[in-house]
Amino acid sequence: MDAEIEAYSRQIRSLLDRVCASIEGLSETLMNWLPPVDGANSAYVIAAHTLGSARVWVLGIACGQTMGRDRPAEFSAGGSHADLLAATRGLSGEIEAALAALPPSVLERRLIPSQELWGEGEVQEISVRQALIDVIEHASIHLGELHVTRDLALREAGNMKFVKMQGTGNDFLLVETTDEGRDWGALAREMCDRHYGVGADGLMLVLPSQEADVRMRLFNADGSEAEVSGNGVRCLVKYAVERGLARPRDGRVRIEAAAGVLEAELFGDERCVKRVRLSMGAPRFAPREVPVLTEMEPPILDMPLEVEGRTLAVTCLSMGNPHAVLFVDSPVEEYPLEKIGPEVERHSAFPARVNFGVARVLASDRMELRVWERGVGETLACGTGSSAAMVAARLRGLAGDGVDINQPGGSLTVEWDGRGEVYLSGPAELVFEGEWPEA
Repeated sequence: MDAEIEAYSRQIRSLLDRVCASIEGLSETLMNWLPPVDGANSAYVIAAHTLGSARVWVLGIACGQTMGRDRPAEFSAGGSHADLLAATRGLSGEIEAALAALPPSVLERRLIPSQELWGEGEVQEISVRQALIDVIEHASIHLGELHVTRDLALREAGNMKFVKMQGTGNDFLLVETTDEGRDWGALAREMCDRHYGVGADGLMLVLPSQEADVRMRLFNADGSEAEVSGNGVRCLVKYAVERGLARPRDGRVRIEAAAGVLEAELFGDERCVKRVRLSMGAPRFAPREVPVLTEMEPPILDMPLEVEGRTLAVTCLSMGNPHAVLFVDSPVEEYPLEKIGPEVERHSAFPARVNFGVARVLASDRMELRVWERGVGETLACGTGSSAAMVAARLRGLAGDGVDINQPGGSLTVEWDGRGEVYLSGPAELVFEGEWPEA
């Protein structure tokens, strides 16, 4: 190979390798992240465009190979570092072979490229030498642009965006992500701390779903993972619909949770969801489904539970997560929940721990309730706890098909006809948006 041509070949291939190396280590999300600046492109698009330009200018223009160019595809590209690495290695090999076959005299040859290969701007007559020099200059410019974009992407990763929402005072931090490999439980403990973190009852991951409109994972304030949360799902529905992540069909969306796929009915519109009526699924009463260790036959009513020297008569059921409900005659605010709650939560009768609700029936359509939530402590409201309390009351003949349940954080409405699914209705509100420093 001619020394001058070899120098061009070596420099071009080195630049392409540096382009590929510059985005090594970025997650696929950050690699395809678009900076919030007019005309900006993702790191992957910049790299794909650089490879595309090098391909047509070296192989097509300088070496005279017949080929086309799809510029729109370059600027809409997306993929992984492995995709880019394979493309770079393949192109480097082609460029090395094609330039090795050129005689030295070809560098002086002048040509007029086609508009398709030339790209933007007016086509001009150039020499083969100038075409190779232009490839080097073009790749160098985009390599610098790529470094800036990488820095912006890493800065974006350094501050994780979240939204704080609440449903009747039960508050959650929502994070959009596709990364399920990190230790979200540890992050939940940090972010949910009400003194040293943001403060919340739980951290909810907003994820894409193959089975529903959106998928959720919920981590309690202590870092444990929960199956579902009625208040949390209502917050998720409002967030997903108003942010365009889920599109309602006939006023309904579907949510995938660890407890199964739930359906929610919206009140309001896609710009402002005011209230959500959520299908909580059918209650489950079999001891192994709660789970609870007992010889009693389902439904489990008035199961004796020895706690702190007293015997509690609790009703046990699952609303996708385990619940034990205690009915009292005096106002629930007088009950020593902060003392008894932790003992019931971790009682040996409940192998997966349990949510403990203390309820008082005021009328067939009204109740009051306090809940000690597993992995959280007492919350201002609990959607699954409200559902469990209503079901327990109806099983005991104390409630009708619909009950308004007052909790410290507000009121929720629960419906159950005694046979099918339970429906939970209530508000969901945005509190604020913020960023969490990762470094």
